[in-house]
Amino acid sequence: MTTDIIKGVAARIYEILGRSAGKIYTGEVPQGYSPPCFFIEVLNTATEHVLGDRYLETVNLMVSYFAPERPDGTVDHMKLQETGDVLKAALEYIKAAGNLTRGTDISAAEGDGAVHVAVTYEVFTLVPREEIPLMETLTQTQGTKEGD
Repeated sequence: MTTDIIKGVAARIYEILGRSAGKIYTGEVPQGYSPPCFFIEVLNTATEHVLGDRYLETVNLMVSYFAPERPDGTVDHMKLQETGDVLKAALEYIKAAGNLTRGTDISAAEGDGAVHVAVTYEVFTLVPREEIPLMETLTQTQGTKEGD
């Protein structure tokens, strides 16, 4: 499910900002990347058993946006803030595995020439259990305590 959420986040970024917003990296960051670009990083995941074969999967992500530098080598902080605001709104709802999924605990911070948006997604999943064969026959005798 984690990969479905990452794909959903990437699709949502392209849907809102368009392909011209930059390349999206979801794995190893290549040396010498060129801004503008996005990095989607999984901070941590957790799985909690809820009931029967139902589990709650929690995925914490960090989406970082690196803006292109100005000709003088500085970063446009207004562009970072604007993109951070757009990302916070865009990542509230994504489509993951064909279902609409809501992001919670969305926050943004600027640092190192980038804006970093943290978001948490919680998704219920079903894990099928191994089927156990049923008894073929059952014989039962009953009576009362007095021996009737």
